[in-house]
Amino acid sequence: MATSADALISKILCQRHNSALSPLDAHAQRAFLALEAAQMHATKASLSRKRFSTLISGEALELWAMKTLAGLYATGMDFKVGPYRFRDYPPPMAKIADGLTAIPPRSLMRLEVPTDADAHEASLGRSAVSTLPVIDEDQGRLVAVIFRLQGLGLKFHLEDKGAPTPSDAVLRPHMIDVVGPDRSSRIYVSWGEARPGQIVFLKLKPATPRQKDAWRASQKG
Repeated sequence: MATSADALISKILCQRHNSALSPLDAHAQRAFLALEAAQMHATKASLSRKRFSTLISGEALELWAMKTLAGLYATGMDFKVGPYRFRDYPPPMAKIADGLTAIPPRSLMRLEVPTDADAHEASLGRSAVSTLPVIDEDQGRLVAVIFRLQGLGLKFHLEDKGAPTPSDAVLRPHMIDVVGPDRSSRIYVSWGEARPGQIVFLKLKPATPRQKDAWRASQKG
């Protein structure tokens, strides 16, 4: 289901908490733009072989996913996820509120990058954000949400931190390498005091003329 940005506004926060949590949206925007810039750098034609590098916060992304999932449910919007209705599987709103307002904020989610192609769009680079709630039929509840940024599926599990890392996903990666025909880009993902570990590799084809034009237009703004 496609919808407008205005339809996603839900006034569920007081002014103080809305102001305190607004930086999370800025972090998500930074990640979105980092993926866009990394892809364009890796695929556009150039004699330079210099690698593009940038940094995003994995912890902030998890908190943003919590806030966004709760906000999406609070809009009252209803849509189907396969045979399931989104409104029949509410996220743990009270726990999310407690986690976001704790000092320091506490994430109820863990980020995974699935290796299953179905979690991602057919090709990376679409300048959009899409969402796909994940319902566990056996548990009868919402267990995760996938947010696709630039076509890359980021899966956020709810209250699943003690679970083993699935074999078909990379848990909390510290680097995302975007590899093009001649150049590459690297996005560093920070996780507080956690030691650097897993890397996600995204191998891309050359950018299409339409992708190049869209990227140039975004840079002018």
